[in-house]
Amino acid sequence: MSSKLDEMAAALILEDRSALNYAVNVAWPTGVDADDQEAEQLCRDAWRSEEPFLGRLVGLISDHEAPLMDRSFRFSPARLNFARWSHIIEVLPAMIEEECEVLTGIISRLDEAAVKELLGTLMRVKHNTADRMIELHQKQAAARAARASGAGEVADASDGGGDDGMAFRDANMAIDDRMAKVKGADKATKLWAAMAQTDCTACGYDCEGYARAIAAGEEKDLGKCVPGEDDTANMLKKIMGA
Repeated sequence: MSSKLDEMAAALILEDRSALNYAVNVAWPTGVDADDQEAEQLCRDAWRSEEPFLGRLVGLISDHEAPLMDRSFRFSPARLNFARWSHIIEVLPAMIEEECEVLTGIISRLDEAAVKELLGTLMRVKHNTADRMIELHQKQAAARAARASGAGEVADASDGGGDDGMAFRDANMAIDDRMAKVKGADKATKLWAAMAQTDCTACGYDCEGYARAIAAGEEKDLGKCVPGEDDTANMLKKIMGA
């Protein structure tokens, strides 16, 4: 049976290493448009409401020597580095719910009413944050779809319609969907579509520049797209026949 101190330390480390804390205070997300600005503000406001719980947990165990615990993240930090804020609010809710599951287990093993109440309140704050992120993501996705539909109608009226060749430029679009948009395109365009579409420049280029450098043989490293992670790297290798 875990001791009271073990469980309190586990809750403290969970919150210290939480996905929201990482996204707001450690990661390097990118902002491209108003959707990203709105998503970033939601994340920062949410952390302001959650951060005091971290301080209270520190206070609860400050008079004890905390046991050594695994301080590894429960997620891949690379998922949040250089990603667009509008994408971050899409992936954070599931990560927050995983944290709440861990908190549920900790609460079930504690007897102290005050600590159980504190962690229960923290869970409610986390659930509320996840709900707000889901709501905002859905609203933004609907607005993007409406804009895309309107753009398509204009294209249909002016030149017979069809994609404008840049439909893959959406960081929130799944990589398979992006690749479907460029089926039959030249290699450089396919490479561009395989990028994360954040233009974060972590690779030393923007997304288009990295793609064209690979296509021209000027860039040999196919693993530089940090936000694209393995999905992008594997697709680049497939396109290049590596």
